Amino acid sequence: MNSGPHFAAMADTPFGPVLELLQDELEAVGDSLHLPTRALSPHEFSQCYLEVVQRLEQHVAGSDSHAPNSRKEVELMCRCTLSASTLGEAMALVCDFASMLYPRAGDLHIIKGEETVKFTQNSVRGERTVAADLVDITGLFAFKQLFHWLVNGLVQPMRVCIGSISREDVLPFLQLFNTSVLTGGDVNFLEYDKRDLDKAVIVTPGDFQAFFEVFPCGVFEPTKSELVQQVSALISASVHQALPIPSLVQIAKTVDIPSSTFRRQLADQDTSYREIRDQCLMDIACDYLAQTDLPVGQLANRLGFRNTTTFRQAFRRWTGYSPSDWRANHTAN
Repeated sequence: MNSGPHFAAMADTPFGPVLELLQDELEAVGDSLHLPTRALSPHEFSQCYLEVVQRLEQHVAGSDSHAPNSRKEVELMCRCTLSASTLGEAMALVCDFASMLYPRAGDLHIIKGEETVKFTQNSVRGERTVAADLVDITGLFAFKQLFHWLVNGLVQPMRVCIGSISREDVLPFLQLFNTSVLTGGDVNFLEYDKRDLDKAVIVTPGDFQAFFEVFPCGVFEPTKSELVQQVSALISASVHQALPIPSLVQIAKTVDIPSSTFRRQLADQDTSYREIRDQCLMDIACDYLAQTDLPVGQLANRLGFRNTTTFRQAFRRWTGYSPSDWRANHTAN
């Protein structure tokens, strides 16, 4: 087995920033864990990651006066999903299993819409703390990895919601989930295309040992999100939370890249901050016009336009239609 990265350089991996947050919070609750600095195998790294998460979960569960989930219970839950024929059945089994361990395993549900489905994780914490939120988010990520594995990587969440983390703290989770990440609210969720529920479970019991040895870290190990994806996700998250659209300088600071380098890296990908922003705003505008009855003036304000006229002009430039005509035509279809 090949050696993994040094912990001293973990910021260069998708798990690094999150691991740092977990370690910082572990120290904040009066605990600490010294991790090795030598090169680690994927299995060794997975064990270290799990130890940090489990130590933090012990503190959170203790505050709620119950024991945390054991690794054996997690293993049994994962093994249960192998009896499913589709991803939708596997999700239902996970929810049923969690209900038997309630409240230790959380409150999980499947909410189906017309075109999407949400796998939701309701908070059952007696007290919402940073530590509790981090433990819940790592649990949500583990579900994402399990579902990904069951269908051999053929699904990816369309977006993820992770609770009350501030926008400045979103980047580590953009890198971890590798998709659009929203914050706010009491319910965490993974949102998929509804058609993904029919994806066949194609792994076998014989695949399980290798999977669980490095679960959740080594399962289809995510690569660092491309800069364009990170910019799009930050803009989308701001709009959905009714926050001001972050500027080029603000996003460059968030992703820890000098503004000049930020511009150059986008140019190397044949795009720019303005092009990414306009594409995001167009996609969000079309979605709101189709899915809600939000007045055009309020939508213009949410998207950061000075006035309705400016938004109408931009929308016609993007689509060739006025917002009201596009809404009527899309709804009719």
